[in-house]
Amino acid sequence: ALWATVDLQANYAPRLDGLRGSGFRLGVGSGGGLRIRWHPRLLSLATLIWVRYPYQSPKQSWTADGHLRWSVTHNIAIDAGSRVRDGNVDAQLALLFYY
Repeated sequence: ALWATVDLQANYAPRLDGLRGSGFRLGVGSGGGLRIRWHPRLLSLATLIWVRYPYQSPKQSWTADGHLRWSVTHNIAIDAGSRVRDGNVDAQLALLFYY
């Protein structure tokens, strides 16, 4: 599956550098993703989101995610994922339980 979106964001936090020095941030951008099922129990997911923040600092932000998920049983899966957001990288390994 392949998809694309148009995104609107509204965020608030007291320490955000938002509109006119307030804690409110408003943004508009686009996103998309790709999901591939390699096997009935194995799939991968990749997403990319870019947001522009007019009259705010920083002026833009982007996030790229990638996941590989293996369904061990009907109710249990293992997920290995990573994220890059504005150049900062993190990763996770998760055990998922479905009910």
